[in-house]
Amino acid sequence: TSAAASLSILVTAGSPRIPKATMATSMSPCSADSDRANSACVCVAVPSGQRLATLIRDSHAFGLCMIDPTSRLMHKKFGAEETADPFDMLEFRTLVTGSPLLSRSLISLDCEVLRHLDLEADHEIYVGQVLSAVVRGTLSVLTR
Repeated sequence: TSAAASLSILVTAGSPRIPKATMATSMSPCSADSDRANSACVCVAVPSGQRLATLIRDSHAFGLCMIDPTSRLMHKKFGAEETADPFDMLEFRTLVTGSPLLSRSLISLDCEVLRHLDLEADHEIYVGQVLSAVVRGTLSVLTR
């Protein structure tokens, strides 16, 4: 198994004033072709009916934060049970798009929405171009 397969993915959107996030059901690279304009792209599935969808639609951006799956704190704050403000007492930063990215993430990707698919099912799919990334430790974000 790869390192990315063992991480939990948090999808974020909004602004430093109104940050929102939810755990992604799945995430996959779509493209890593350096010869194309949309070189690094990712696809992420987000449960439907989330306030997050409105923020992604309005900002045309989202963030992906890869977090340690053994972190009970992160899963408690951003899990199925909604807490008042899951970002309370957590440091986060913004990069190009302004989407909030958790500082304690192992890898953070700042993405611009290229496509949104609403399948009228229990999930929505977003395809995003990675505009910037932050990598902690020895992990690598892009391989070419």
